[in-house]
Amino acid sequence: MKYLSLFSETFLWTAGGKGLLYNTRNHRSCEFLLVDCVKEACAELSDLDKLYRIPCEAWMADPGFKAFVAEVESRGLGCVHEEEGRVYLPPFLSLQQDRLRGQGKIGSTDVLRNFLSLTVYMGGRGWEGDWHKQAEYPSSFAGYLPQERLKAFLLRIRHPRLREAKFLFSCLENYPGWQGFLKWLQGEFPGAVVALRAEELQKEEIAGMLQATGFGLEAYYDLSRGCVSVPEACSVQAAGMNARRICFVRNGADLERLESLDLEEEYEAVPLYDGTNLDFFKENVFPNREEILRSRLSKRQEGVSK
Repeated sequence: MKYLSLFSETFLWTAGGKGLLYNTRNHRSCEFLLVDCVKEACAELSDLDKLYRIPCEAWMADPGFKAFVAEVESRGLGCVHEEEGRVYLPPFLSLQQDRLRGQGKIGSTDVLRNFLSLTVYMGGRGWEGDWHKQAEYPSSFAGYLPQERLKAFLLRIRHPRLREAKFLFSCLENYPGWQGFLKWLQGEFPGAVVALRAEELQKEEIAGMLQATGFGLEAYYDLSRGCVSVPEACSVQAAGMNARRICFVRNGADLERLESLDLEEEYEAVPLYDGTNLDFFKENVFPNREEILRSRLSKRQEGVSK
């Protein structure tokens, strides 16, 4: 069985009896008419459940479809293959903004009004060590986005459809003028979420400020860099802060340490890839073939989950 697959970097548009393919990697495109077998093939390729792969042997006798396939392959937009298991996830793109902008109904900045959630990485050096040589979360870097520019952007993006705004600090106390920024944030974004390393919540000034502002909180624990303890969790609760506690696990030892604390209801375990623990992910995170086959997810749900 032969299949026609479009690459994940290839976008497919159809309208008014015409079609257009465009690849964002090689910047090559192909325009064509939607007739006969080509029209049927594009309709199937547009079905997300097909995962950009359709059987094509039955159509290869059609000269128009054969020419279409030749263009797709020669321009690097897709390929014909016999591997049943090969799939390319289709890209997701909303053309609404492009259409309205082309009609002169909106300006270039109105795309900000479509944001439903926002995460801002505030910077700051996090865990001790060669932070610039390793994968870390929250991301560590020495620079900071100036408050004036950040505030101007946030005021532009603020609108009723924005459901969540999260501000993630690698090190809150290292952020210049963090007290003033949090006070400003309290007035402009009272429902904001502040995410930071758990040990910073043990500092009186930070804990007091966050408690007074009433922000939602996310506390991050890295089990490879320090053991989570029950007193630490209780001290956060005693301070009157209901923080979502997230534990990063990098290996089996981290997982065993978390399980030994018997705090499954208080902590959320999140695997963290650091460039050296692929075997841990293969064994504990990635589903194997049997688990995938046992699941009842549709192809669409499986594709989105990846």
